[in-house]
Amino acid sequence: MTTWTELRSATRDTLVAAGVGGGVVDVSRFAPIQAVEGTTYVRVYLRSGRYAADGHQGTGEPTFNRERRLMISVYRAAGAADAIDDDLDADIDAVLAALLTNAEWVGLTDGVGSIDIDYDAKEDGEFRSVEATISIEVFDWVHYPPVIADHFETAAIRTSLGQDEPGTGADLTLPTY
Repeated sequence: MTTWTELRSATRDTLVAAGVGGGVVDVSRFAPIQAVEGTTYVRVYLRSGRYAADGHQGTGEPTFNRERRLMISVYRAAGAADAIDDDLDADIDAVLAALLTNAEWVGLTDGVGSIDIDYDAKEDGEFRSVEATISIEVFDWVHYPPVIADHFETAAIRTSLGQDEPGTGADLTLPTY
């Protein structure tokens, strides 16, 4: 089971190693950042998670199929005349290639589901910024085994001949290996 923090950190490390965003990749629980002209910025965060029960809920340890939404936002900012849309498209391709072709990153999950991409653009006079938010659905299984205080290290058996003679018999201590 990969923790939320491990998944975010491994995603950042994979993107940095691939040179995505010029190696400027931030990990956060929050999405918004302020774009600065002439910069490319990548932020990794997890937006949501869903635990769906696996099997019959009344038997055995609680087991879930966990679905998480990993979000990767790529920001580009430039002067209004600069063409940054093509650069943003290249960034998206670089993010997906870096993650989905990396066996170690894919191995952190039990599967990758749908991928959604949203775009946003803002103009403020001579300043223009664009953002692509890549949402990757990742799956894994989560098990919650019970905490057992007594691991059955020994067992004591008391025999009795009947209600008239309680405590008659022998105590046997059986080791369990």
